[in-house]
Amino acid sequence: MDTKLFGGNTTIEMIAPGAIVPSKTNPRTTFDTVALNELADSIRATGIQVPLLVKYNSGPGHATYEIVAGERRWRAAQVVELAELPCIVVDGMTDDQMRDMQLVENLQRADLHPVEEAECYRALVQRDALAPEEIAKKTGKSLSHVVKTIQLLELIDEAKIVYSKGHMTLDHALLLARLTPAEQTRAMLWLVSGDANNKQPLTEVVRQRLEDMAEGYWMRDCRLIDATPIRLKQWIADNVLLQLKTAPWDLGDAGLVPEAGSCTNCPKRTGANAALFGDLTAVEDTCTDPACFANKRVEFVQFVQNKAKVEGKPLLKLTSKTGYKPLGELDSIDLAKKKLTDGQWMQVKKGECADTRLGLMLDGDDMGKTLYVCANQKCKVHKHHVEGERAASVKSDIPAVENWKQRQDRERREYEEKARTENPARLAIYLAVREKATCGDEAALQVFLRSAVTEIIEGDVMGGVSRETVLRLGGDVKVKDDFQAQRTAVAKAIKAAQGVRLYAMLFDCIFGNLTEVNEYSDDEYKKQLFALAKAYGVDAAGIEKRTRVAQNVHPTAAQEAAALDKIDKAIKGLPGKKAKKRLSPEARKSIAANLRKKWAENKKGKV
Repeated sequence: MDTKLFGGNTTIEMIAPGAIVPSKTNPRTTFDTVALNELADSIRATGIQVPLLVKYNSGPGHATYEIVAGERRWRAAQVVELAELPCIVVDGMTDDQMRDMQLVENLQRADLHPVEEAECYRALVQRDALAPEEIAKKTGKSLSHVVKTIQLLELIDEAKIVYSKGHMTLDHALLLARLTPAEQTRAMLWLVSGDANNKQPLTEVVRQRLEDMAEGYWMRDCRLIDATPIRLKQWIADNVLLQLKTAPWDLGDAGLVPEAGSCTNCPKRTGANAALFGDLTAVEDTCTDPACFANKRVEFVQFVQNKAKVEGKPLLKLTSKTGYKPLGELDSIDLAKKKLTDGQWMQVKKGECADTRLGLMLDGDDMGKTLYVCANQKCKVHKHHVEGERAASVKSDIPAVENWKQRQDRERREYEEKARTENPARLAIYLAVREKATCGDEAALQVFLRSAVTEIIEGDVMGGVSRETVLRLGGDVKVKDDFQAQRTAVAKAIKAAQGVRLYAMLFDCIFGNLTEVNEYSDDEYKKQLFALAKAYGVDAAGIEKRTRVAQNVHPTAAQEAAALDKIDKAIKGLPGKKAKKRLSPEARKSIAANLRKKWAENKKGKV
């Protein structure tokens, strides 16, 4: 029976699969193999229930039938090896009519992939010059949905591949698609390897992780990406988004960097594109392009310097780098050329002293901002710290003011010394507690589970335990300083663990950080370890004492120096010529060795 459809004759015919060709304009580009085989089984059992819609094309060689709708049925029929397929043949359908039909048919599919949906919308934009608002009205979708879906086409290739393979959710993809390609790459490196500054090519990092998953180092349902969309959003806020309220230039200035235009109307500004950044607009008005932001900062600094030069009011050049070296007399220094470090200048209020000057920040978070500063290191109003100088009121045996590097080196030495003396004892206490907690005793397990739940809910310790710590506590003494290697090693260890070892690993994941001296909150960590030991009836103080004796702890460098200084003072106090003698370096070295020996003997005698 002939009918009219799209202005042409329409017939129902049985056509061989070989005479049918897929359409190049079909928005659908991916076909799930499992679903296709399921459809083939259904066709094998009951046949094709809904005919394909095809367009008749008469070519110079031979006639073909181009699929308008039903490519999955055509592919499944080939799997079944059907000789003929039922088709609705339309003669006279235009290319535009065919594309409209395909767009409508695909947009109504329940299993339409968001990237394919985005391709449909882009086709409407390019062919019909429709604005997102018009597409939203035509398709019945919200404007925000249309804009965000179209933005998926801006995903870098690696992100598209990971998303298409199901290792990334739509929320991940939408968050990434709003970033520049460079920032997408950094974000993907963080998602896949945990390190946004990983020097390996992103493609290689993704390939290696997929290979590890294929070899069974990860759970079967594990994704390539562990971070939730909420964590990704937080990472973007911390590492990409820049608050425009901190920008020193006029956001409406389109001439600062002409090719970039003004910040006010920039589509990469969250506050100017509510359809794409609606979830961020209410919180912060930010820039999502750090490279453009940095370029504008550089141009603005140059603009301010040129303006000051023209006006004959050169600005002091200020840097955020710390340093306390003496400047000398202000009048003898060309301050317009010299860069002053933080420590050589001090931020003050306008007119606070006679030497108050305007300076321009050349780097750091305040780059481009002008500040009132005092750079007179002998200023009587502002007390400057100067490297190598001592205050007149301080006794001569007090060392000069430490500069930043000296202080950092001293604190590092103190930290290393403390770690050397305390870590073995802490580890011994921890292992004794863990043995009791995971021994299989019902009462001990109840205490452990109660402690574990408390720590997980409170989040005081668990979030900071590293994979390196878990591996070390598990007996891996050759832990590589490499995130990917550690991640693979932990996955293997989890897979191999059984029974009590699994309990021990869980214990390590929660409390493992308590085994080492912590640079930032050490006192709190030690208190937690001793409290944990008390809960399990472990004598932490006794273990600490025995461990220090067993490892033959020597006096610290500070204790040695103090003892030798006492000997020096004693010699100085002797009568006659002997009072003028002091210990030679060789004598100090010999006495120090004897002190260490006596120290160890005294320690053993007290236990």
